[in-house]
Amino acid sequence: MKALLSILCLALLAGPGFSDTAAAEDRRYRLGDMAFLEGHWRGSKEMGEPEEIWLPASKGVMTGFFRWPAVQGRYVLELLTITEEDKHVVFRFKHFDPDIRPWEQTANVYHLTEMDGRCATLTGIDTPPSVPAVQQYCLESVDRKSTRLNSSHQIISYAVFCL
Repeated sequence: MKALLSILCLALLAGPGFSDTAAAEDRRYRLGDMAFLEGHWRGSKEMGEPEEIWLPASKGVMTGFFRWPAVQGRYVLELLTITEEDKHVVFRFKHFDPDIRPWEQTANVYHLTEMDGRCATLTGIDTPPSVPAVQQYCLESVDRKSTRLNSSHQIISYAVFCL
């Protein structure tokens, strides 16, 4: 693993999503727009050491993994994918227990609805109340050595660091 290089902030926002959803749906984004996520991101011990790892896209699929050893007494594991389908970049994730038992019947599905400089906003498609309606990945610097991205679920909040 690489040495700790930078901070990544992932903001997961609850709410109804875009007010201009139709205009956002008309934009054309590419899988490559999400390449900035590639790498190994780790949070601090104070945050319970969450980690997120993203592999480069291969054959149209970017694959990631998230783990958070102690979130309110529960070990959180997520399998993450980003694909390009029809007119959308699609982000999916599913929660698992350490014994690989899924928390949900189906994956949580989001569309990339806005790219604003260094921020990617993903809007949920029929997301259940237990997951945020909107997720946002933002880089605060082009230089990964000083990159910051914050993350907050509806109840819990964390920041992860690039390794």
